[in-house]
Amino acid sequence: MLTTKGYERPTYDDILNSLILKAQELFGEDIDTDDQTPLGKFIRIIAYDRATAEEEAEAIYYARFPNTASGTSLDRLCPFVGIARNSAIPSQYEVTVTGTAGHTVPYGFLVATDAEVEFYNTQDTVIGEDGTCVITVECTENGTIGNVNYSDITEIVNPDADIDEVAGKSVVTAGEDEESDHELRQRFKQAGQGLGSCNQTAIESALVRVPNVSSAKVIVNESDTTDSGGRPPHSFTAYITGGVGYEEQIAETIFDKKPIGIKTYGAISQEITDEGGYTHTIYFARTENVNVTVKIKVDTTAEFESNGVDNIKSNIAEYINSLGVGNSVIYSALYSYIYSVAGVKKVTLLQVSTNGTTFTTNDITIGQYQSAVCAAVNVEVN
Repeated sequence: MLTTKGYERPTYDDILNSLILKAQELFGEDIDTDDQTPLGKFIRIIAYDRATAEEEAEAIYYARFPNTASGTSLDRLCPFVGIARNSAIPSQYEVTVTGTAGHTVPYGFLVATDAEVEFYNTQDTVIGEDGTCVITVECTENGTIGNVNYSDITEIVNPDADIDEVAGKSVVTAGEDEESDHELRQRFKQAGQGLGSCNQTAIESALVRVPNVSSAKVIVNESDTTDSGGRPPHSFTAYITGGVGYEEQIAETIFDKKPIGIKTYGAISQEITDEGGYTHTIYFARTENVNVTVKIKVDTTAEFESNGVDNIKSNIAEYINSLGVGNSVIYSALYSYIYSVAGVKKVTLLQVSTNGTTFTTNDITIGQYQSAVCAAVNVEVN
């Protein structure tokens, strides 16, 4: 039922006891309502149906609030703060191709890793006179599944007589999974702050409303001298996580929200045109991603389901990816995300790493301009 404290759902036992009392009121206190009697069976059927209806009503009630809504219900709340759930995006890499000079490496040419993660060439590219060219390839699947070591891209999927070998050269863009409910809730909160203002919080909240921007942090230099980050006096840098391909919209958002006369600073520049036709150059920066690897060993009970390992992996990855710019990974916080999975009896090993080689049981300190990121495939559970 709805009360001043919210929705208070009666349990099955509450409903059953209420129905038994009602039966005793109607038929006398000595009426037999045992679960083996016809009346007792009927009462329990009604109690079960009402309890189920109450659970559904409670779920509908809490689906109205961003802190408790999930899935589609949470998606439908997002337009109220001007955001939408970020879709999964594929990873991209630069790959060096060696072959016959003058031959065109066609669009769709497939390369892969030993683990059979495939990537396709994004545009026709001609092999130069030196017998090499660099192509940009994109994973055939969206998400973090395509986040591989670029040096592992060495396989040719569809052989071409004029192409001898391929070798991964560098990372262009890391792949990202579809934004989880937890990550979306965090961005929902940030997007709702500072609406209508021209301050640090307002700029950050406006930036997280740009498609595929997962977090933003504004660092201000209010002094009369250049600060330790290289920012000129009375300027600021907006550090962005995500939003690849939306640079113009990011710049327009900064321009619309920044105070008049305050300079922007950063490694990325984007020209925009104001309503009067004047051109302005807006500067911002990308956060440096700190890739986190996690090793976990657990003892489990019979309640541990077949997808329990995947649930642990996704819980850990969602927590780390939701931290945003400049927030450290708190080692002790990881335990709650493991124990939240049914059937986990004891965590016997929990280690974290930023290079996949050296592991620790300490917090991972994230710098002011960094973001911790973690793909579920980099969470090892045994």
